[in-house]
Parts: sequence; C-alpha cells; structure tokens
Amino acid sequence: MSGLRQAIGYDGWVVEDFSTELPLQERVRDNLAYLREVTARVGIG
Repeated sequence: MSGLRQAIGYDGWVVEDFSTELPLQERVRDNLAYLREVTARVGIG
C-alpha cells in the first residue's frame, strides 16, 4: 500500500467536506486554499 500512496502523493492528510451548498469544484478550491494558509501559518506547509 505504501507504494500506491507514494505514487499518488498521499502524505497522511485526509480532509472531508460534507457540505453541499457550493459546487464541488468551488469547495475543493476553497478548502485547499484554507489548508495551505493554515499549514503555512503553523510552519508545516
């Protein structure tokens, strides 16, 4: 399994968004921006 995780770039992070108010593409974009900001602020990104 680790070979597959490495091949697809999985690093142990799992994030789920069960909201449905925005289209999936917008949710993914916004969630990714949020995670990048948070990880940059705490020094792990």
